[in-house]
Amino acid sequence: MPTIIPFRLAQRGKETVRGTAVVATARWIGDLKLIEADKYFRPQAPYGVLTDNYSPGFQVAKAAALTFTPPALTFEDVLDLLIMGLKGGVTPTGGGADKTWTFTHLTTADPVPTTFTIEGVRSDGSSDFEREVEYVFATELGFSGAIDEELKCRASMVGRQTADSTKTGALTIPTTWEPALFNKTRLYIDSTWAGLGGTEIIGQMIDFDLSIKTGLTAGPPRGSDGLFSAYRFGPISFDFTATLEFNTTINAERAYRTTPTRRFVRLETVGSLVSALNKKIQFNFSGVHWDDSLTGDDGDREGQDTAKLHIHSVYDPVGAKDIEAVVINSLAAIQ
Repeated sequence: MPTIIPFRLAQRGKETVRGTAVVATARWIGDLKLIEADKYFRPQAPYGVLTDNYSPGFQVAKAAALTFTPPALTFEDVLDLLIMGLKGGVTPTGGGADKTWTFTHLTTADPVPTTFTIEGVRSDGSSDFEREVEYVFATELGFSGAIDEELKCRASMVGRQTADSTKTGALTIPTTWEPALFNKTRLYIDSTWAGLGGTEIIGQMIDFDLSIKTGLTAGPPRGSDGLFSAYRFGPISFDFTATLEFNTTINAERAYRTTPTRRFVRLETVGSLVSALNKKIQFNFSGVHWDDSLTGDDGDREGQDTAKLHIHSVYDPVGAKDIEAVVINSLAAIQ
């Protein structure tokens, strides 16, 4: 009996020591692809026979590549993605039921990503086939949305190695997680970080995509077993694109491309009331109109002209920031 897609499971556990595998403590709802990214040496040389390889080869490195795509971005699961890619070790503030999580990318220091052990399970209904990867962190994150739809997210990750294992049992399906919705998303574009959130682009955004390259990579292998020794960190890079209805406000933005000027963007989605505050996912970032931003007749929607906005990452020396994410929910910790 072959395994079938509805029986797939994705589970994760937050590591205390990077690279030391832990049991899963929560389920991820979504499509997890777990790839064995091992590398091999296949010797090829003339050896008197008309076959290209004279040896089965040798394994020279072990690694894992993972992608995760949930059906929707939620105000709860977003914490896992941000803490493994944007800023690790974050804990919330707030004494009551409202918890505020702030992930500010460090521009002059190690972002110390929190790592996870990931379990990927396939099943035929009676037998489970589980692979486990430790030391998992995110190399790329993505967030997107369009009118009348739930917001989407995606993550590309690397891990130290894959290994056959036994899935952690008795983990319940999260039923109280709340999806973030495009129709409750607001866009602001301002001239300073301090003034961010002052100028809203009201009722003009049709879709958006925020793609983040975290700057995190796997380091060189340690000599004992061929596994990578630790993560490495470098410059972050991000691109924000959005389709907007064209009007006087958008036309005025064109001047900031022709005379390159820092622009400060806030993308904010709200959800249900927790206690005193509503759930929220907010991205704040500084950037500049890229070469293809608001360049001309980009299209139309239902008889209305549209324009394509493209903001690329630029450091702000005044605010000493580039990007941060703020999340409000009811979670006091990432289990």
